[in-house]
Amino acid sequence: MHKFCKDHRRYEDHECTAPRDDGKVKTQVLSIAEINRRKDKCQGCRKKLTALNKTICEHCSLPVCLKHRFQSDHNCVGKKASRKKSKILQRNSGIQRSLEAHKEESKTQEVDSEFLPNGKCPTCGEEFADFVKLINHCEEHLLQEVSVHAACEEEESCPICQNKYPVSELVSHCEIVHALA
Repeated sequence: MHKFCKDHRRYEDHECTAPRDDGKVKTQVLSIAEINRRKDKCQGCRKKLTALNKTICEHCSLPVCLKHRFQSDHNCVGKKASRKKSKILQRNSGIQRSLEAHKEESKTQEVDSEFLPNGKCPTCGEEFADFVKLINHCEEHLLQEVSVHAACEEEESCPICQNKYPVSELVSHCEIVHALA
């Protein structure tokens, strides 16, 4: 390595034969993807979210800052709860449609009781001679089940922070958030 004076330190000034790459200067072409990359921002306060202050809400899956990490702080809509309700409703509507279709078939066709494996209700064990009565009885059990599921989704307030949560999530909320209380 040679040392040059101030007047001869550039490549052009001392007729250097070495390549023109300077180890200290790095040039880099930025791609458009890097320039346009958006940083996550908290919806509550519009702060940029970094690895240190970012958390993902368990209920709505939104990235939020630590200040807005609780459901009540960022107006959480709770997608998980709505997904559960919609799944139950979809399942029940599908069952109801199949029962209605089966009712229509049973009205048009005469069913001989000899061909029924057993005329027992699978839920309570009550026996029926008529297949239509058995179906109606099973529908009543189904409606009772649906009302039980709907009752499980009722909201209650937390005894410590007074926020409302579905009954199924209240216990986990108290254990996680108020563990030190």
